[in-house]
Amino acid sequence: MNSKFNSVNPCVKILSLAFSALLPMLGDLSEARAETKNLTVKSAWSMPMLEISGLSIAGDRLFSLSDREHDLLSIPLVRSDDDAVRTDDSSHKALSINIPDSEQAQWEAVNVNEQSGIFGLKEITNQIFHFDQEGRRLKTYDLANWSGRSNPDRGLEGMLLMRGGHFLVALEADQAALIEYGPQGDSPIGLSSTNKSILTPEDSFEAPSSTQLVPLAAWTLADAGSCRFSDLARGSDGSVLILGKTCMKVMAVKELKVGSVNFQVSEKWSIPAEVDHPEGLQVLG
Repeated sequence: MNSKFNSVNPCVKILSLAFSALLPMLGDLSEARAETKNLTVKSAWSMPMLEISGLSIAGDRLFSLSDREHDLLSIPLVRSDDDAVRTDDSSHKALSINIPDSEQAQWEAVNVNEQSGIFGLKEITNQIFHFDQEGRRLKTYDLANWSGRSNPDRGLEGMLLMRGGHFLVALEADQAALIEYGPQGDSPIGLSSTNKSILTPEDSFEAPSSTQLVPLAAWTLADAGSCRFSDLARGSDGSVLILGKTCMKVMAVKELKVGSVNFQVSEKWSIPAEVDHPEGLQVLG
């Protein structure tokens, strides 16, 4: 285990409470109605990290990246007798991913695919890094700036893998937006109830034909107000779940229409006031 992960850091409990409050309560989204529902804290636990900025679940393990640490934390998930899910602190491990220590971490999202490896979104360089399961860098994808983003060095927060070698990325700054990235010349896929374009951890990811990726489509939330996005997750029904850290909501999006520039929220849940500064989101079944 890497010594940089401090199991007694005072910041850890607050940050882990933020994401663990969200993880267990989203297991069954199908019963939620259009009006805003209230989430409650089912369980909370600590993570041996300075800060959490991205979460991913693959198999029975929870993965986390931080914008303050280079390494990827991997920790088993266990279900207790009261059906609450929590981490097994006795066997967590740090995977040293292959980037120079001189580079700022600034990880904002992680997506672990059981067949294709580990993908990390780095905001400060506008890049998605692809690593194998041992942390060796395979490819680096450069993301061209979207015209609706005024500051090209800030704002990329969440990431999901899509079919056809595309990525769905969340933008928190300027306009709250979802951006589909792919190679120049590709057609956007979007999202619908029939295409199921967002991959599960078990689906194989088709590597893009180019490492230079451009915005193929972008959708903004017209009534977002001051809501800033901080992470994305795949719902059990294939929908996109958005974590809004300033509006303290989780929002479900079931359709991203190709040719449209806006998207609608189909379902939403309020995050409890006791959760401070939520940064990561995943669904526990």
